[in-house]
Amino acid sequence: MTSIALSQTHFGEIHLCRNCKGNLSFRFNNIFQMMSAEEFQLLYRHIESVDINGFFESPPTDASPEEPRIYLSTTVGPLYFCFTQNELCHLQTMLQEAMNRLNTLEKAWTELN
Repeated sequence: MTSIALSQTHFGEIHLCRNCKGNLSFRFNNIFQMMSAEEFQLLYRHIESVDINGFFESPPTDASPEEPRIYLSTTVGPLYFCFTQNELCHLQTMLQEAMNRLNTLEKAWTELN
């Protein structure tokens, strides 16, 4: 099975499976998920809607010495992922790049067919 890289960074990668047009693989740090294009769009919109600066500029709610993290819900019931500000910025950039490439590929597929 071959794939098309939509985005690759030292934090992770997003690939579109060539033999299965609608399936994407998403890896970011220790998170890995296979998803449809629709699920990917939901993830993209969810992460894009986060006001990173607004969240991380607010004063911390506790005196923990740990770097502040944001906890984001997933489509799986009580499962949450947490990200530092730096991680979330990299994730947004990676998802934006992948979404741009996916849109370009979908447009090309449409024009070819």
